[in-house]
Amino acid sequence: MRDLSTEAWLDRLGVEWRYEPSIPLNKVNRAASLQNQARLGDPDPDHKMELVGAALLGELFAMIGFWRNNLVILIAGNYRMEAYDTIEKRDSDFYIVLNASPYILDLLTRTHNVFNSTKPIPTGERMVQALHLIYTHHMTVTDAAKHLLIPKSSLQTHYTAQQVRERLAKAGLSQSVISGLDQTVLVKMYRLKQYTPIAGLAQLIHDYHLEVKDVTEAAERLRKAPGTEKDQEVVLQQLKTDYADRKVISKIKHKPSQIGIVKRAITTLGGMIVSEISPQMDKSDLPKIKSSISNLEQIIDSLS
Repeated sequence: MRDLSTEAWLDRLGVEWRYEPSIPLNKVNRAASLQNQARLGDPDPDHKMELVGAALLGELFAMIGFWRNNLVILIAGNYRMEAYDTIEKRDSDFYIVLNASPYILDLLTRTHNVFNSTKPIPTGERMVQALHLIYTHHMTVTDAAKHLLIPKSSLQTHYTAQQVRERLAKAGLSQSVISGLDQTVLVKMYRLKQYTPIAGLAQLIHDYHLEVKDVTEAAERLRKAPGTEKDQEVVLQQLKTDYADRKVISKIKHKPSQIGIVKRAITTLGGMIVSEISPQMDKSDLPKIKSSISNLEQIIDSLS
């Protein structure tokens, strides 16, 4: 059965096609058709049964395929073929693609489920298909987002984060560190093009459990650093010093039993300052001690 929406979709994608009302189903290359699928999710058995019912009523739309070596390879229609097998149907109508280049075939295969699915395709699956089109066919983010029905900003964020992951991998960072980095954090690191600062910052985020606002600041400081590796190492060392308190907080959060120990240390140290100051103590150390106590108290407050 012809479908005007399918024909309009093929036209929008620049596909040259013709409608053939009857092709014997034994002309379909089943093995090649199954290999041509791009579906990421598991098959839906309920949908298959619905197709069998529609096939009995003659209400299934024409399948989409292309001729190769005197056989038809399906672009869309593997489930319908199974339905026709069930009712022992011997022929069907087809939309035959005439300009079956690798790009056209990939585009049709990867976008058909979005265009013609009876159930919503998960965003994650559509993101994977969109990235494939971007990497394999150099499609723009704008076009890939349009074809997969994804907001352009969401796909751009996803693509940017993926580019940073690839840079980190090339810089030799372990997958355990890379996989632990949030997408928002990865995007903040995008403007760091050289391997040394981006890998160093990623390790810093992992070790010191930096928040997004800290990553933004750290990435900007590294970006503004002079281009030599030595200069960037100096900035990284300074960042480690500046964010040392984050590491302390992180360790305490992962070991709640240490909170009591820190509290007792504050009490003890405070008592020493009040009652145990001797004439021999260097009074210039007092501000540093008081500052240390204040920092520890802030840590405890943040964990309460």
